[in-house]
Amino acid sequence: MEKYKTYNQSYLITDDYYLKEFGNLFDIGKLIRHTLYVSGEHDKYLQREINVKLIKQDQTWVITQYYIKQHQLPKLNDQIWVRTRVIDANRFFITRYFDVYTEQDLLYEVYTQYTVIDLNSRKMVRMNVDPLEHNQLIDTEFTAAFNRFVKPDSFDYYLTTEKVIHENDIDYNNHVNNLVYLNWAFSSLPEDLVKNYSIDTIEVKYGKELRRDNQVMIESFGSKQDDNHIETYQIIKDKDNGKDACYVRIQWQQEEKKL
Repeated sequence: MEKYKTYNQSYLITDDYYLKEFGNLFDIGKLIRHTLYVSGEHDKYLQREINVKLIKQDQTWVITQYYIKQHQLPKLNDQIWVRTRVIDANRFFITRYFDVYTEQDLLYEVYTQYTVIDLNSRKMVRMNVDPLEHNQLIDTEFTAAFNRFVKPDSFDYYLTTEKVIHENDIDYNNHVNNLVYLNWAFSSLPEDLVKNYSIDTIEVKYGKELRRDNQVMIESFGSKQDDNHIETYQIIKDKDNGKDACYVRIQWQQEEKKL
């Protein structure tokens, strides 16, 4: 069953992978879209080849958190591969590991935790992970890298911004698409930070789902770790009731030259 443990897809890095409005910041959102696609194709592959089916027709995957480690930026015209494997599974959560690489270099590592909800009740449901265990499809060599989110006690700056939810921000579940939160996070940070520092790690944890009629407020905290490193911590919340919808923590390191 070893050959079924992983699944990969290749992509060509083109000019639209770089966000001009953020000083040619690499589009992490596009990379995450690739991981979502590859995980879905892996599910289909397992069902087609060995009849392993994890969710029912009236159920859907929901992402609860991410951990993204950036090792090296891809270059224009690079051919990259996105590979996935399941590294942990229980009745309520499945964790996948993705490595993103060229023929020579490891570019990114992405850990993604999923749960399953019923589309009618919108409640979390239990999964039957026995087929994964029976077919030895869980790669236990990897350990999830998720950390606890704690609001910083002290910080060097504090900003608040508001965002408007647009129609194209809404996904097929009638909630804000999870990648929109990342775009909101980047656009709410100081411009000189985003343009003069590179990303080391990104951590994202989702809370209350936002709908199209919600008002969005973002609290951004920044702490200087040393002369070359800054940590930002952001809380994206429903402004009306104050409930937290998403937490984003990014470790930044200063770089000498941007792409």
